[in-house]
Amino acid sequence: DENGDTALLAVLKALNKPQTAEEASALLGVAKLLCTRSDMTIADATGRSSFSLGRSSNNANIRNMFQDLVLLMIQERPPRPFWRR
Repeated sequence: DENGDTALLAVLKALNKPQTAEEASALLGVAKLLCTRSDMTIADATGRSSFSLGRSSNNANIRNMFQDLVLLMIQERPPRPFWRR
């Protein structure tokens, strides 16, 4: 966007602003799609990544989405061998 943010950062910031329920639902759907296809470690001009912005959002729907995303990432990661002594 004009601030140099990624698409995901721009959508998350838009979701933290007031909008109609229909707009919020549409933006949340876009955010879910972008979360699965974006590098969430890229930071905005203030140094906040998409991941940190989502996890600390005032919007409960965003926080819940990120909680579900983290659980999904943990479940889908490849198994690692057990540590041996």
